[in-house]
Amino acid sequence: MGFMHRRFALQLARFGAVGATNTALTFVVYAVAVHVGVGYLPAAAGAFGLGAVNGFLLNRTWTFQHAGRSLAAARRYAVVQGASMVENVGLLWVMVHLLGLGRLPGEALAAVPVTLVSFALSRAWVFRAGAGPARQADCSRYPMPRTVRISSGASGRSSSFSRRWRMWTSMPRGSR
Repeated sequence: MGFMHRRFALQLARFGAVGATNTALTFVVYAVAVHVGVGYLPAAAGAFGLGAVNGFLLNRTWTFQHAGRSLAAARRYAVVQGASMVENVGLLWVMVHLLGLGRLPGEALAAVPVTLVSFALSRAWVFRAGAGPARQADCSRYPMPRTVRISSGASGRSSSFSRRWRMWTSMPRGSR
């Protein structure tokens, strides 16, 4: 198995492990909240939110080792979580109402494609490789002039490029 296949398999396994911890955490938080008197719907929403935060943090740091902008990744993660929830509910409805499966077997079967789609979107979009700030900073360190007009020199005027070059090279290194 090549390096990329091993990396993919490791990420998929870690993604599954994070999903299992999210499920356990969500269930425990839900059970405790209901036990202490919180209504079941607010308890479910709170437990789901806590599980989603846990999933984001673990997937960002452990599964994908993402070093990019965390707020942008968190927004994308929220979109993927919302889409996954809609996909899960839709597939569950199909399994129960159209295929005649029970609710629990339907949920178990729906979880497989939902997990795979969520993993693919997380890998390709939410925590994509190369979206880190170091790569973006390297590209923006060397701004190119928008216009390059080089005069013949007969008029005695400097070109737009020359003016910008002098301005750029006179700036302190940290501010370029």
